[in-house]
Amino acid sequence: MRILIDNGSYEMRNFGDIAMLQVAVSRLREVFPDAELHVFTTQPDRLKMFCPDVIPVPSHITINGRALWCETWQIFGGLHKVIPARFHTDLRLFEQRLRNKYPGLVGTWIRKRFAKRHISTEDMDHFLALVASADILIASGGGYITDTFGRHATYVLSVLALAQAMNKPTYIFGQGLGPLKSAWMQRVCKQTLPHLNCLALREGRANLPILLMLGINKNNCKTLVTGDDAIELAYTKKPEKLGTAIGINLRVASYSDVGEQLLGEVRKVLHKISEKHRAAMVPLPISRHEGDSDIATIAKISDAFDDEYLDTLDTPQKIIENAGRCRIVVTGSYHAGIFGLSQGVSVIGLAKSEYYQAKFNGLADQFKQGVYVLDMTKENFHQELERCMDEAWIAAPKNRMPLLEQSQRQVDLSRKAYRELRNWNKKK
Repeated sequence: MRILIDNGSYEMRNFGDIAMLQVAVSRLREVFPDAELHVFTTQPDRLKMFCPDVIPVPSHITINGRALWCETWQIFGGLHKVIPARFHTDLRLFEQRLRNKYPGLVGTWIRKRFAKRHISTEDMDHFLALVASADILIASGGGYITDTFGRHATYVLSVLALAQAMNKPTYIFGQGLGPLKSAWMQRVCKQTLPHLNCLALREGRANLPILLMLGINKNNCKTLVTGDDAIELAYTKKPEKLGTAIGINLRVASYSDVGEQLLGEVRKVLHKISEKHRAAMVPLPISRHEGDSDIATIAKISDAFDDEYLDTLDTPQKIIENAGRCRIVVTGSYHAGIFGLSQGVSVIGLAKSEYYQAKFNGLADQFKQGVYVLDMTKENFHQELERCMDEAWIAAPKNRMPLLEQSQRQVDLSRKAYRELRNWNKKK
């Protein structure tokens, strides 16, 4: 058996995405011990470091092969140049439908068009052959089906749609949806999501209304709200006692809307509360991407960590261990929050963009208590952060057991979603 796994971090530089992938691989091994697990990546060595028993899909297939297949205007050529721009989304969507419904015919047509321009389609052919050879297609957890990461989301959904056209079972696990305001993204989702064998969402507060807005419900798509897959990885490492430190993280990126000014405000409050409670600050870097590195941001928040130490935090397990040392976590990154909450640690989520407000409010809904969401757009934000940190510090012992109970509940629900694979295997 061959299982093809898409994911949210081809470069393997986001420890949240890696943690979700590790859990997905582990659970797939439980269901299909002898299966070949092929994973999309651009960094095969890093993938093998985190998931040693998988087969990396080469970069030229992961990126170039799929891009050639999905490239816009390859079916109708220059037709878009002579029709009004308001019809472009409809035309792109029609191209997408043709790819999904007639992959063989469309593949032949695209090869002819590329041949005229002396462009090799060898990578595309390898990509199509790989999907055709798979028995099951899976997208592991993430928050990438959103306008913010529209290009990546389109590629992931296109692979699933192609597999569906080939009558293969398709699954999405541990996924967060939205915001989805783009007409293009909404319609691509409508083409693919209803045909999944199972859609497992990591939160329901924002995700279920999005599905209703798309006209997708449990009658046309088996949907489960399971929590984040990475919860299990952290929950199994929970310490016996609540920690004494303050976990810190802040995401400075275009999609977080957080800049240097807010960084300075957070730094002042963190140092003040740290001194007040005589609590050490512990770094919880999640992203190591050059454009949104948490390592660089944390170094600006606290002078206590040198580059050599921060560089040693190079696996999800090490970040999880740090989170377990904490009494509270202050974070602008979703998975730094997950790693804390799953070990019974109260979390203050710092959110400015709509994307992160939805993420942290979803966490609050899943864990019920011990999650404090702060809107960074408020003028008195720094005062609210100081108040909230004190409140969370006092309430942390009371919050611990309910958080662990909610973590166990979500682990059970998430495992239930993976049991859907057993149902398919029985039918086969």
